Amino acid sequence: MGQAEVVDSVVETDRQSRLVLSGHSSQRYLKTESPDGVIVLEPAVVVSELEWRFVRNEALQRTIAEAKAHPERRVKRTRRPSDALPE
Repeated sequence: MGQAEVVDSVVETDRQSRLVLSGHSSQRYLKTESPDGVIVLEPAVVVSELEWRFVRNEALQRTIAEAKAHPERRVKRTRRPSDALPE
């Protein structure tokens, strides 16, 4: 066995198998349960399919990184009146 872990609290599920984590209200977690019964909760964030495709697009990420690294290469564009954002 490895080093002993320090237990800082004991938690108990309610009749509906729910668990309350004090100080972590309205947060999402990924739950992994090992065959030996160990349950691991990892903080999770939900993203849209579109955002996930954006993050996974390596070519686009390289283009963005290049633009950030060399702002002097950016092309200055002026907005047309029809492109202006509403106030």
